[in-house]
Amino acid sequence: GRVQRQLAASGHSHLSGLPWRDLGVSMEAIAATMSSLCSRGFPPVFVFMYDELWLLFEGLFEAMASVLGEDRLTLDASVFAWALQSGPQKGRVGSNFGRPHRDDSYSDCHSADGRLTVLSVWVPVVDVTTSNGCMYVVPAHRDPLFAMPQHEHHMR
Repeated sequence: GRVQRQLAASGHSHLSGLPWRDLGVSMEAIAATMSSLCSRGFPPVFVFMYDELWLLFEGLFEAMASVLGEDRLTLDASVFAWALQSGPQKGRVGSNFGRPHRDDSYSDCHSADGRLTVLSVWVPVVDVTTSNGCMYVVPAHRDPLFAMPQHEHHMR
């Protein structure tokens, strides 16, 4: 499908229309909880103390199985929550990220024949744009080190 073609061509894609409400997930409630945590000095990742985030996590299984073309898959629970802040809040835990990076090397995400085996998933809980978002993606065709895991700068 479209997502698989985009992943193969660009190294990233976009899924929309996931039935979060049907799964008992409210992005608005998650965003409000994160905001409340941050206003009290807690890092936004503490939102994972609440069931709703784990319902969201569970809801990714079917979608990711379809994208990877696998009946069985494992979702790694290495999760984080970011609440991009600017101004006086800048630098608080969970409000920024230090440097561009790859989550995994090419060889960790692809089989020997080049088939995609791992996905990193970013789920925004608020509407995002290039001016308020925390994620920028370099398309694979613009990344000379994309398929070169042995290069010393591959993970940057």
